[in-house]
Amino acid sequence: MPAVGWAQSDHTNIESGHPLGFDDAYSIGYGERSFGFSRSLGPENDFHVGATYGFAKNQDFTIGYDTKGQELEVSYFRGLRREIEDQPGLAYRVSAHVPRNGSAIVTIRGIGTKHLGQYEKLHFNVDLLLASDVGIGVTLGYSSPIGLPRHFDTQFLAEVSGTVPKDQRSTARFGVGLRHQVNPVTVADIGIQVSAEETRLKFGMSVAF
Repeated sequence: MPAVGWAQSDHTNIESGHPLGFDDAYSIGYGERSFGFSRSLGPENDFHVGATYGFAKNQDFTIGYDTKGQELEVSYFRGLRREIEDQPGLAYRVSAHVPRNGSAIVTIRGIGTKHLGQYEKLHFNVDLLLASDVGIGVTLGYSSPIGLPRHFDTQFLAEVSGTVPKDQRSTARFGVGLRHQVNPVTVADIGIQVSAEETRLKFGMSVAF
């Protein structure tokens, strides 16, 4: 019970995979722990679980497992600067995906977040993928609360992204989603991502403890 008193999941703190593919520039709180799971339905269904720990100010560490490719995932996130006046918030994430059969993939992600007004935000992610198929990924994300002024418990998300691997065949993706604050420690999310290769429905939940 004491842990529930201070742990807070925040539907406005956006993390990749819940439900779309971009991050905002802010970590979870110092000393905070979060457990999340997501289910993805498409040509290949997969299930993902992960735990995040805010082990230092503006820094967190995540470990997870994805059934698609049977991948172990670990990542380190660090916030570099909070948004100040006309300067965006900045952060980076370093992630490693280690499949059961195959070579590890390392991703270095630069992250920027900027308000458009009082509530709307733009999120810009640039990825460097380090593997045998080295490439660059760029994602432009958007977030805004819906239901104002009566409610402030649901966040609308949208994204457009593109990836250019070493063979120069670009892959574009579009997505929309929702994050809903169920209670002070629980956030539920649902979204859909569409590309030329597939359409994927995603839903999940994050719980602070």
